[in-house]
Amino acid sequence: MQLLEAAVIQHSQALRLRAATATTDQSGIPRCAGEEWLVRTPGSYMPSIDEEIVETVQACILTERKALHLQARKTFDDVYGITRKAGEEWLVTADMAEAHLPDVYENIMGTITITTLTSRQYCVILDPVVDNTQRLGMLQLRKGEMSFFLQPGERLRDGIQSVEVLADDEALLLQATEQFDDHDGDSDDSDGVQLARRRAPGDRWMVYGPREYVPPVEVQRSDTVPTPM
Repeated sequence: MQLLEAAVIQHSQALRLRAATATTDQSGIPRCAGEEWLVRTPGSYMPSIDEEIVETVQACILTERKALHLQARKTFDDVYGITRKAGEEWLVTADMAEAHLPDVYENIMGTITITTLTSRQYCVILDPVVDNTQRLGMLQLRKGEMSFFLQPGERLRDGIQSVEVLADDEALLLQATEQFDDHDGDSDDSDGVQLARRRAPGDRWMVYGPREYVPPVEVQRSDTVPTPM
């Protein structure tokens, strides 16, 4: 005869269980042999003869500057009620929970540190996530002040960059990498309303100071040159 003791589940802990045989757990949920699940309710837990304690799971603490990067091992509904598909990756942030207990179907891929832009900084995101869908090949400009977490698959092009500050005797030589409508030009109609200028790939032009300038994603900076006084 073997004497069993109840396991104690502390706050920010969960008990990971495995079904030794097909059974129904203490919450009335049918479990297949070998299936694993978490018991999250704090307090004492006495496993049945059909349940094995695998381990005690510790919660990952989240802050405003740190998010948890997860990947789904199989399709399932997470603790927040969101359906995750096998192989899907996502972030859990402090806006969702103060601490996160990794589910049995979640792989921890690491943590992500927040990216912060000041009012004088900008960056370009490669393959941004827009409306919960990753747009492969797309570029997205983000200007400060702002803070954000890079979503799984997103990358910074050329890191965080500073706004171009041009003196009154300086100009910026630019070149278009693809066609776009330039709303930052100096073309006005008869009523003084600024008009967009169509730029074609390879077009080159100058932006003159004094001013601050953030190049669109379709523009490549060539150089800063002095202008005649």
